[in-house]
Amino acid sequence: MAITACTANVLEVVSSHGNPEKAILALIDNYHGQTAICGTLANWLADLRSSCTNSQNVNEVVGSAHQSVADEIRETAQAVVSLIAKERFSKSGGASILNLSKSQAAFLEDMIGSSRWRKLLIDLSATHKDSALLMYCIRAISKRGYHRELVKRMNPSEYFSVFNAMLQSELAVVGKTAVCASSDVDTSMGLEDLVNDLRRTCTATAFTYLYSIEV
Repeated sequence: MAITACTANVLEVVSSHGNPEKAILALIDNYHGQTAICGTLANWLADLRSSCTNSQNVNEVVGSAHQSVADEIRETAQAVVSLIAKERFSKSGGASILNLSKSQAAFLEDMIGSSRWRKLLIDLSATHKDSALLMYCIRAISKRGYHRELVKRMNPSEYFSVFNAMLQSELAVVGKTAVCASSDVDTSMGLEDLVNDLRRTCTATAFTYLYSIEV
């Protein structure tokens, strides 16, 4: 059924050569929103791929194909969104998000909870240091304990409360590594990388250096 529907849409696109508007409408007809369109495209590609495989273990192959295609589309969509966000983000636009209701701004908490989107928020904060929205995001990321991500992509010393929490967290990881706590997930990056990140952050300014020495 899915293959037939896919083929019908593709044939409609091919037959509408020279009329791109008709082709686009044929592809997105009865689907609403870019997420739904991407999901439909993923299903089509997975179905087409699975139809070329042996019938043996077909469920496993289809499931794997769906997941692979979905991951590829997710990565592509994320790259596009990240590029647009970096090009168009503004201090005033970010501040308007802080004025939304808790339910309207729920997507922001979801972004902070996702490793994919934390990367974008951290990168944006390095460029827009005076953004109230991004200051909130960085502090929220720090409170959730993602200091490894912060120290690799930004200078936490620009936010003292974040720097203080990061310093405590990193020193705790150094201590665990020193007693061979290799099973700890935070020590998996290796002592050399950890020390290099810590040294770079602590020597970012004279103030952070002196504070680190005192700690």
